[in-house]
Amino acid sequence: MKENRKIIKIWRVFILLILLHSYRAKGDVEFAGGTGEPNDPYQIATAEQLISIDSDPNLLNKHFILVNDIDLDPNLPGRKVFDRAVIGSFDGVFNGNGHIISNLTITGYSYLGLFGKMSGRVLNLGIEDALIVGNGNSRYLGGLVGENNGSIVNCYVTCAVSGSEYLGGLVGRNISNTITNCYATGSVCGEDNSRSLGGLVGGNDGNISNCYAAVSVQAGDNAEYLDGLVGLELWPGSVTNCFYDIEASKLSKESIRGLTTAEMQDPNTFLDAGWDMVGERANGTTELWQMPEDGGYPVLTVFSDTFRPRELAGVGTTEEPYRIATAENLGAINHYDSSACYKLVADINLSNITWTTAPIADFDGTLDGDGFTVSNLSIKGGSYLGLFRLLGPSAIVKNMIIEDANIVSKPNDRCLGTIAAINRGSIEYCCSTGNVSDGFAPPAIYQSSASIGGLVGINRGSITNCNTNVQVSGRFNRGGLVGSNVGSITSCYTIADVTGGLNNFSIGGLVGYNVGGSITNCYSTGDVSGGSDSEEIGGLVGYNSGCIMNCYAIGNISSELSKIGSDFFGGLVGLNKGSITNCYSTGSIFGGDNSHCLGGICGMNESNGSIIKCYATGSVFGGNNSEYLGGLVGFNTKSLPERLIPGGIITSCYLLSPADGGGPDNGLGSLLTDEQMKQKSSFIDWDFENIWMICEGKDYPRLQWENVQCENE
Repeated sequence: MKENRKIIKIWRVFILLILLHSYRAKGDVEFAGGTGEPNDPYQIATAEQLISIDSDPNLLNKHFILVNDIDLDPNLPGRKVFDRAVIGSFDGVFNGNGHIISNLTITGYSYLGLFGKMSGRVLNLGIEDALIVGNGNSRYLGGLVGENNGSIVNCYVTCAVSGSEYLGGLVGRNISNTITNCYATGSVCGEDNSRSLGGLVGGNDGNISNCYAAVSVQAGDNAEYLDGLVGLELWPGSVTNCFYDIEASKLSKESIRGLTTAEMQDPNTFLDAGWDMVGERANGTTELWQMPEDGGYPVLTVFSDTFRPRELAGVGTTEEPYRIATAENLGAINHYDSSACYKLVADINLSNITWTTAPIADFDGTLDGDGFTVSNLSIKGGSYLGLFRLLGPSAIVKNMIIEDANIVSKPNDRCLGTIAAINRGSIEYCCSTGNVSDGFAPPAIYQSSASIGGLVGINRGSITNCNTNVQVSGRFNRGGLVGSNVGSITSCYTIADVTGGLNNFSIGGLVGYNVGGSITNCYSTGDVSGGSDSEEIGGLVGYNSGCIMNCYAIGNISSELSKIGSDFFGGLVGLNKGSITNCYSTGSIFGGDNSHCLGGICGMNESNGSIIKCYATGSVFGGNNSEYLGGLVGFNTKSLPERLIPGGIITSCYLLSPADGGGPDNGLGSLLTDEQMKQKSSFIDWDFENIWMICEGKDYPRLQWENVQCENE
């Protein structure tokens, strides 16, 4: 018995050591508190604690919060001139909590900044008096991040950055993600033959909104792609309602109009362009910008000492969430903790307001609609549009109803200046006041819009029991509920039609682009249409590489212009590279001349796609010279014998016979007559106990969660 007690004591000591270690970084540097979890982040109070994050790879996806300002002056004890980024590669969440990291000094080669590469989230952080110096052919240098694949919100940098390629005051290169409510001041200097220099970002593939730069951008001989806000990008992007000071920058181009300093300091310039300013309501209730009391250029209210956001009732906890009752309350969410809890307590009518960006930007908290309705939401902007711009991995949105909304991604408002030399992503509601010299800044401006949804532009979190009745217009990744989904969507539906014009991609009744996300127990009833040369159009989802389970769509899929072909049209999914299980579609497919890959469930099922226990009943029509039409799937990768790529999986799936109104039989799926479709015995190995139900002899199979009642029951 004594030996057993000794063993128990040893185990207790061992467990205690594990618990203590959870508060420590590698090398026995103890944090000021926290466990690194979303609701209890590690607390950073000293330079030593900050630097220690990079010493342990297990810390790089954790949550951190600053609790003090930190001075990294290399002349102070224990500090140094860094030869690489302070934190090399970060996939967690770093909340500056309104604090400042000052005097960061780095002399190195590539991927330099506080963070070298970042695919997580950084917010509420100031970097002051930073010096970032690249040696040799250095690339990807920024005061905050060298290369960004994540989300940056409410951050600013004052710095001097010098090097060779992809140099930015805030970020060296922004790749396919978001920078919101940020600014940079200072200088960016390139060597001879340098390229891609911007006051805020050197190169942009993602989305930048509500940002500004007052940075001197200069370079040596033979330099190219210099600009006051963003330097180089090479693929169509959008630049929306952005301005630069032609007098401060000392640039003048006949093809691009600049503004005088007086015009740049006139509030009417920005009000007329749709900027959400303090004291007005027509452009939104977020109050993102304000004019300084003593005059000057507009500044972001998030960094203003004089701005006071509207007060919300509640404290933001699960037990006592912030209460949202008005349009002004809704806009104020942006000025409160984005990870807090919120709850609607009344219907909210947004009539007579035209937003130019999503009313709620990056959100990682909880919002419970509690069955109330947000109506008459009107947005006319660039990219990443919806009631929410982006939902983070910890976000939960539930019980929301969006009605009578109209969300339009404008093709491209002309940027009134050299905000970007060439832009691949989108830049919205930004300004530049620095000067640019000794570089080539071509005036190419392209058209693009991405990730537009009635509720959310991009979802990485959880959406449950939400529905929309909206009109959504844009070009890429457009859905009635969500534009792009990498999170989870459960028990949601849309009932409005989703329409498009020329060259549309990834459009769905519920979700435009589902990449790795899950969609369960959802449906869409509206028609979905794309214009000529459109691709990946589906009744529920346009493009799927995630998981779709227990869902259906009943709307028709069509090409608006029937004489020019479109590809990958499906009653449920346009193009499938993921899994579709226990689903059905009843809508008809109408392709134009020269259209390809049209199918009742999906237009094309690729080699890594699977379709299991699904059925389709709609007709499928193509025009002249159309190819690969099927009542279930238009084209499966193994449906042509000469293809060597392994085929996608199609198992226990059925289509209605053409004689009874179904699509053509191309050998993909099993053919059933109308009578057979109404018999349980026709559907081999289907689960009619837990997933499916059928009104025998009267109706086709339905999902049990639909709660359909058979007559005479």
